[in-house]
Amino acid sequence: MMSGFIRIIFILLFLFSASIIAEAQFDPTTPSGRSKNEPLPQNIKETLAKKQIEENKKEYEELIKRGEAAVKMSKDLQKSFAKHSKLTEQDQNKLKDLEKLLKRIRKDLGGGDDEVEPEEKPTSMDNALNALKDTTENLYQEIKKTSRHTISAVAIKSSNTILYIVKFLRFGK
Repeated sequence: MMSGFIRIIFILLFLFSASIIAEAQFDPTTPSGRSKNEPLPQNIKETLAKKQIEENKKEYEELIKRGEAAVKMSKDLQKSFAKHSKLTEQDQNKLKDLEKLLKRIRKDLGGGDDEVEPEEKPTSMDNALNALKDTTENLYQEIKKTSRHTISAVAIKSSNTILYIVKFLRFGK
């Protein structure tokens, strides 16, 4: 009876020590069991770098597409105003969309939510629409000049100016 009890204790002690040794070899801090301090293999680093480069290129291409869309919207608004001598409800919706688009462009460029008044404030709707078109085209050209690794203060300032003009057109202020 005593030898059976000693065997059970010996087996439990053996299993306990084996589990401690196994736990010491396996680090649960990462899914693979590797320590966080252990460097990643070179091929994994290269794959992650390639993925990051592809993602940056995609974001830059989307920024350029947004710039093109903003230019198109501003030209459409100017043509519509020339045709109707006022901004229609559809034009007002375009202005809202243009404002959202420009806020996204400004965010992507690294700008904040600064409310900046332009040096030359528009005095009339026609004047504001001309300034909108010109400034939007300048913004698009500036976006195309920059690389995906740079922040253009000129482009951010242009986007702030355009947002001011859009608010002037939407609210008449």
